[in-house]
Amino acid sequence: MGTVQHRMMTRRTAPKGEPGFSLIEMVVAVAMILILGAIFTPSVSSAISIIKLRYSAYDLSGVMQKARIEAARKNTFYSIEQATLSAGVVAYYVDLGKNNTLAAGDPLVELGDQVNVHFGTGSGAPGETAFTTGLSFTLDSSGVLPTFNARGLPCLPAGGTCPQTLGQGFIYFLSRNSAFGTSWAGGNRNRGRLSAASCTRPRFRSSSRRLRRRLDAGHGQAQG
Repeated sequence: MGTVQHRMMTRRTAPKGEPGFSLIEMVVAVAMILILGAIFTPSVSSAISIIKLRYSAYDLSGVMQKARIEAARKNTFYSIEQATLSAGVVAYYVDLGKNNTLAAGDPLVELGDQVNVHFGTGSGAPGETAFTTGLSFTLDSSGVLPTFNARGLPCLPAGGTCPQTLGQGFIYFLSRNSAFGTSWAGGNRNRGRLSAASCTRPRFRSSSRRLRRRLDAGHGQAQG
């Protein structure tokens, strides 16, 4: 009996370990969190920048598509023009009035202050030469904003007309700057078709080759 009582008292009076973490464990955990954050933060931020740039590219493509549709519907030609809004935001619009002035009702897209658009060659995009060399059509004059005639084809305005030159199209590049580098997107229109790809600066050359292969194969094209 005395032995049993001694054991029970021993269980009741024995000290128990305190729950929680030691200082060393906490330091190690915080260090691991900081290391993982340093590894994944640039990748996540770069991915977000590419997604935003891709949306900007498709928004710009939507305005071009609207110009094609309106030109074909009204049997005339319409141009894409650039304007700076009151807040300093750059916008591209369909010049329905043909007076180089943004008016109420003109379809437009606003691009963020971090997005730059360059029509034609000379954008500074890495791998641009390889990209443009592989295209199956002749580029319009560098820096000319797109215009579409009554057939929805790219053309160059000449007076009151806009004749289309067979085998001719245009190209444009978008770039977006962030704290982790520059993202690029490239697109072109020929016979009313759009193709585009986006990538970060170190991978633009390989991405341009993939895009060129898609152009030749006719994949990834949005037709109107």
